[in-house]
Amino acid sequence: MPLFNKEEGCENRTHSLLIQHFIPLDKLIQESKIENEIRGVLDECIRLRRELHRHPELSLHEERTARTISLFLSEHGLKTKSYDFPSVVCDTAPHPVVALRADMDALPVEEASGEEFSSENKGVMHACGHDAHSAMLVCTGVVLHRLGVPVRLIFQPAEELGRGAKMMIEAGALDGIHYIFGLHVWPSIDVGSIAVLNGPAMAAHDEFHITFKGPGGHGAYPHLTRDTVLAASNFILSSQGIVSRVVDPLESAVLSYGRIEGGHASNVIPSKLLLEGTVRTFTPEVRAQIRRSIEQLLGSVCLFYGTEGNIQWEEGGPAVINDSEFAEQCRKVLNGKIKVVDYRPTMGSEDFAYYLQKVRGAFAFLGTGSDSSTRASKHSSIFRLDERSLYYGIMSEVLVASFAGGLDGDKGNKQA
Repeated sequence: MPLFNKEEGCENRTHSLLIQHFIPLDKLIQESKIENEIRGVLDECIRLRRELHRHPELSLHEERTARTISLFLSEHGLKTKSYDFPSVVCDTAPHPVVALRADMDALPVEEASGEEFSSENKGVMHACGHDAHSAMLVCTGVVLHRLGVPVRLIFQPAEELGRGAKMMIEAGALDGIHYIFGLHVWPSIDVGSIAVLNGPAMAAHDEFHITFKGPGGHGAYPHLTRDTVLAASNFILSSQGIVSRVVDPLESAVLSYGRIEGGHASNVIPSKLLLEGTVRTFTPEVRAQIRRSIEQLLGSVCLFYGTEGNIQWEEGGPAVINDSEFAEQCRKVLNGKIKVVDYRPTMGSEDFAYYLQKVRGAFAFLGTGSDSSTRASKHSSIFRLDERSLYYGIMSEVLVASFAGGLDGDKGNKQA
C-alpha cells in the first residue's frame, strides 16, 4: 500500500508552486523523483532513528550520536566536519546558502514507552524526538546530495540546555548561509500535517531562583521569628497578579513555579526557603516588565514579613520568531504534498531562535500523532511517535531546501 494517499492533482499544483518560487527550470526537481528518492532512504531512516533512540546521550555528551551521524553520511558519499564539541556539519554540494538543522541531545528521563527499541542507557531517553530530528535530517541530506541540491546540514548539541545553537553559530556553522529551516515533532498534530507559523512561534524563557532567609524558630511561637514559609507563600500568590494585572491582556506571558524547598520538621519554621520558577514571554518589553515586577514584589513582601530575599536570574533564549514572508513561502511549497494546518504559538522554548536572529528562516511543527499511544506530551517517559511521520519530515526539508536555494541570497542576511 502507498505510504499516503495523494490528493488529486497535487503533483501539478506543487510543481507549479516550485516554478513560482524561482527555481530555474533547468534545475527544477520533479516531484516523482523526490518521492522515489525519499522512499529509497525511508527504511534506513527508521533504522537510524531506532539506533539513536537505543543510545540516547545527554546534552554536551552526544559523542556517539555525532559519530553515528557522520558515519552514515560518509557511507553515502558526503563529507562531514565537527567542532571541538559534539557536532556535525555537512554541505551536500558546494556553496550552500540554505541550512537545515537538527538537535541531537536526549533528556534525563527513565523510559517507559514500551518500544522494542527503548533506551539502553538507564535514566536517559529521547523523550523529545531529537532522534527523529537527526535521522530525518541525515536522510534529507542524502536525498539532496543525490539530487545535486546544495544545503548545509547542522547537527547541534545541547538544545535542552538552550546553548547548542549559540555554540554552533560562534563556531561558524552559519557562515555563508542566508536562510534556515528546522522542524520539531509535534504529537498533538496528526501525521501527514505540518504547521509553519507567521511571526512568533515559541516563547522566550527565563528562570529565577529566590532564597528567603530568616532567623528560624519554633512553630508554636511564630511571633518570635520571621516566617519564610509565609513570605514565600504570599509571594507566589501575589506574583500571579503580575501576568493578570501588570502585563497587557493582549500580550502572552506565563509565570510558573516548579520547586519550593525548605524545612525538615513540621514544628520548625525554617531559616531558609528556596523557590524556583520560570517566565515565558514573546517580546523583550514584556520580558523586562515581568522581571522588574518580580523584583519589586520580592522587596515588598520581604519588607512586610521581615525576611531577607535574594533572587538570581538565568536568562534563557529569545523567542522563536519566524520570518513571515519565508514562512508563507514554505506553506505554499509544502501544501499539496503535506497538509498544512493552522496552529497557535506555544509557550515552550527552542534555541533555534538564535539562528533566526542571524538569518531569515522558519521553524515548523511536524505532526507525529495518530492514536492514544502517540499523543503523549514531549518530555514524557511514555513519549512515542508514529514513524510514518519520518517520510513527511524528510519531504518537508527537501522541498523547503529546494525552493529556498533559488531565492535571492542577499535578502536573507539580517543586520547584527
